[in-house]
Amino acid sequence: MPGGANTNISGLPFECQIKKLFFNKEMENGDDYMIGDKKFKFYMKRALHKHLVKNDMYNFDDWNHCKEADFALLDENKETLFLFEVKFQAYSGSCDNKIRGANSLRREYKEDLYPKLKNVHLCYLLNRGQETPGTYPYGFGIKRLKIPIRHNEEDGIPFFFAEKADNRYQLFKIKRKGKEDHWLPIPYLYKIDVNAIEKWMLSKLQSSKHPDSLSV
Repeated sequence: MPGGANTNISGLPFECQIKKLFFNKEMENGDDYMIGDKKFKFYMKRALHKHLVKNDMYNFDDWNHCKEADFALLDENKETLFLFEVKFQAYSGSCDNKIRGANSLRREYKEDLYPKLKNVHLCYLLNRGQETPGTYPYGFGIKRLKIPIRHNEEDGIPFFFAEKADNRYQLFKIKRKGKEDHWLPIPYLYKIDVNAIEKWMLSKLQSSKHPDSLSV
């Protein structure tokens, strides 16, 4: 989905980091990516929708939409789609609520928008947050979101957390009405467990008839 007011300020640098960490190179729309022995095509943002429309995969009878996965992998036979939602949160905000609708989002992709797809899989990549209480704790706290995370994972939608890569921080400005701006230190660089993500994708390919693939 298109981001909010702070997306360009806080989200995009994190999103760029995640893509580079995951693919280990700069990716362009239409680039190949192998998952096991199966070839996929990379698409970012609106490019996925344009490609599926061009190939008569879009349900024009349904409602117009502005959904844009941060990036996606579509197999060359246009049967299996992996959606990646990358969410950065400097402090508590709307992203907390967005992840609670993860399964509905996946069902909309499969059942309403692109019903010709056989399998639709979704995962979230989030920046790990502080667990200790504070006025402005950065990132996604596991304790605060343990119920929606568990609920989504039971539905086959995993959450992968980017951890801080070193002890460097950058300052994020929080504007406060009638008060001085607050400067929040957030990690400068992140790292992700690429092996864990690829293991999840392989498991989905090996069990494409599992209910959480929404293959019905």
